[in-house]
Amino acid sequence: MTEGLTQGRWALLDYADCVIHVFHPTLRQFYQLERLWGDATPVQLDAEITQGA
Repeated sequence: MTEGLTQGRWALLDYADCVIHVFHPTLRQFYQLERLWGDATPVQLDAEITQGA
């Protein structure tokens, strides 16, 4: 599922096990997702996933 693509300033990509937020720099600063998710446990991804397999 994707949301927010029509205005080109924000996109949410939902792949069930992984949700990706892509923001225009101004919106990224406004929403401060790093602060919101700052206490979340980091998850290490396999090399196959990070290299576009």
